[in-house]
Amino acid sequence: MKSLRIVNFKAFTDRTFDLKPLTLLSGLNSTGKSCLLQSLLLLQQSYQQRLLPDTGLALNGDLVSIGTGRDALNESADSDIIGFEVIGDNGTKGIWRFQSERDADVLALLSSPVIDFPTEIHYLSSCAQSKPLDFDLLDRLAPGSSVLLEHPEHRLHPDLASELGRQIARAAARGVQIIVETHNDHLFNGIRVAVHGGQIKPEAVGMFYFKAVERQGRRVIDVASPRIDRNGRIDRWPDGFFDQFEKDLDQLLEPINV
Repeated sequence: MKSLRIVNFKAFTDRTFDLKPLTLLSGLNSTGKSCLLQSLLLLQQSYQQRLLPDTGLALNGDLVSIGTGRDALNESADSDIIGFEVIGDNGTKGIWRFQSERDADVLALLSSPVIDFPTEIHYLSSCAQSKPLDFDLLDRLAPGSSVLLEHPEHRLHPDLASELGRQIARAAARGVQIIVETHNDHLFNGIRVAVHGGQIKPEAVGMFYFKAVERQGRRVIDVASPRIDRNGRIDRWPDGFFDQFEKDLDQLLEPINV
C-alpha cells in the first residue's frame, strides 16, 4: 500500500497518508492515530464478513468495533458519506464510499463501480494480552505481507522494546509492510538504530505525529511528518514527539531552591 485516504471517518474530514514499508504512528491519546489502523481493519473485517465488495461496511466484528454510524462519522463532516481510498504500489486503487446512517452498524456501499483492492492484513495488539505477543511472526511472514501493530511494546523491558524496534525495521526491509502505533521511545530508538546500522533505508521509514489543536473554536487534528536521515537523526521534533525524557531531564537539572 502506497497511500490511504480517509474521508469523514472519526477524526478526519479528508486526509491522505503516504505509507512506507515501515510507518510509525505516535501522539497523545484521542488524537486520531487509531483511525488509520481502524480504516484498514474495517475494510478487512467487511471482506471477512462477506459484506464487501458488494454490500457495505461492518462497523463491528472480531477486528474492530466502532458502534454505529453516528460514532463513525466525523463530527464536522459536510455530508454523511464516509470514504476510504487505498493506492497500491503497482498503481491499483481501491475506492469505497459508504452511507453513514446514524443508527446503522452496517453502512451501505455507495461506490459504483468499486475498484477492488483486497489484501490480507495481519493485526497484532498487545493491549488486551496478559503477556507480550509472539513477535516471531514478523520473521515468518513472507515479503508482500502487511502487518498492523498496536502498542507492541506493552509489558516489554526497555532493552526488549528497543530490540523489537530493530526487528520491526528488519522485517520491513525484507518486504513486510508494517504500520505500528506506539508511545514507546525505546521502540522508536530501536528503529533509529536500525537505520543508523544500515538495516533499513531511511526513505523506507515514515512517521506521523498526531496532535489535537484548537482552531476557530473547533478541535482539529494536526499531523506532522518528521523525517529520519541515514544517521538515524530526526529532522524536526514537534512538541510531544518522543521528547518526554528530555523534558523530565531538564527539570531534574534545574537547581533546587531550599
